[in-house]
Amino acid sequence: MFTKSDLDQIDINDFGLHRYRGLYFVTYRQDAFNSPSSEENIYISRAPKEIGDNGIRFWLAAEMSKSEKLYGPYLQEAEFRPISEEKFNALVAEQCLDLIVKPQLPLNKSGQFVGALLMYSMETDFIVDLFAEYEDEYIHFYWHTTA
Repeated sequence: MFTKSDLDQIDINDFGLHRYRGLYFVTYRQDAFNSPSSEENIYISRAPKEIGDNGIRFWLAAEMSKSEKLYGPYLQEAEFRPISEEKFNALVAEQCLDLIVKPQLPLNKSGQFVGALLMYSMETDFIVDLFAEYEDEYIHFYWHTTA
């Protein structure tokens, strides 16, 4: 599991950060919600764990998969707050409530939970940004609204 100090050791302008072996994601745009006018979007990124990565490279690649570039201030202001698997699953379920077709929850049913981080929550912005590590994969969950 990574920490904020791991982020300080990375050059976020490194073009190679947008690549991560096995990274795939599902996007739920505003039309996937019962109320499209809410302008909600969800991005769920997953990848098998890469040897030698504590999750920081995955998180950065997942962040880039939704925005094409990394924003230093956004990354630096993230909370990096450890949360339980139950809290991670509850936050994901809460943000998926208004989807017409919901993802199968919990997002990881079979892997051994290692840890999770809350990067952004509704307490700080109209964003929920979460990271979870399981024995076999990383998961990044990102919800936001512009409404």
